Amino acid sequence: MRVAVVGPGAVGRLFAAFLSETADVVLVDYKKERAKALSQNGYRLTGLTSRQVRIPVVVEPDGAFDAVVVCVKAYSTAAVAQKLKAWSGSAAVLTFQNGMGNAETLQKAVGAERLVVGTNSYGANIAPDDPYLVHYAGKGEVVLGVLDEAAESALTLFLRLFEQADICVRRASNIKAVLWEKLLVNAAINPLCALLEIRNGQLPRLQPLWHLATGIVREGEAVAAAAGVALPQDIIDRVRKVCEKTANNRCSTLQDISTNRLTEIPYINGYITKKAREFGVPAPLNGAIAALFDAYNALHAPGGTQTDGNS
Repeated sequence: MRVAVVGPGAVGRLFAAFLSETADVVLVDYKKERAKALSQNGYRLTGLTSRQVRIPVVVEPDGAFDAVVVCVKAYSTAAVAQKLKAWSGSAAVLTFQNGMGNAETLQKAVGAERLVVGTNSYGANIAPDDPYLVHYAGKGEVVLGVLDEAAESALTLFLRLFEQADICVRRASNIKAVLWEKLLVNAAINPLCALLEIRNGQLPRLQPLWHLATGIVREGEAVAAAAGVALPQDIIDRVRKVCEKTANNRCSTLQDISTNRLTEIPYINGYITKKAREFGVPAPLNGAIAALFDAYNALHAPGGTQTDGNS
């Protein structure tokens, strides 16, 4: 099976390494120099495993693919969706990106029958002082589902692909609830750990910060309910367990601000804030977080460009 993993960040590299054990995998990058360097040097996994990985990294994929896994930042989804039209052919497409709105963007580009959506709780980060070192910080789970019944065959393909690669994966009957749950996990962990520059496991141990995280989740829970999505009653405990399972992980937003990149918070807390306004549900904590990171993104965008205004 031929698989393209789009996005050579920590998660993209981790899953490309996993899938390369049983499939023909290429990584897709938009930076020519980085693609060339990664192809020549490979990269090393450390942490829960230790191995050298050599996978072709390309800017312009060619040939037929059976599956495409999209791992880019949420703010890059629209650009990737347009490119997928040119080279993905009839391949099944999977997104387990952070934030909300990615699935809808990709579905418009590739068609409802090809799109599978899901969440990923595996923890990984690229060493700040070594671009060829990926730390595998926590084993998690991939949960997959479809927004349209027409994509059932694509879902079956990805379930089989991940199982063969020994990736912990399961199918969800209500993927919208799963996506909202992951959204709230990210809304609680990512901005707070990034602002204080702490690892995930420290969040529940800092009581003032954990109190704030709990408030963020409760606001999101109310917004989800207004959207007709029922979340588990133990959602706070689930957030705590994610922190514990990925205790040594530096969340993606912390990795972003450590390297002066844009963050995905407009698609996380910003999305919650946007939906709260639509439904008339108070969400002041998410609104404050979203405003802070809108300002951060405005400062770090090329040419001072503003974010997309989700928040």
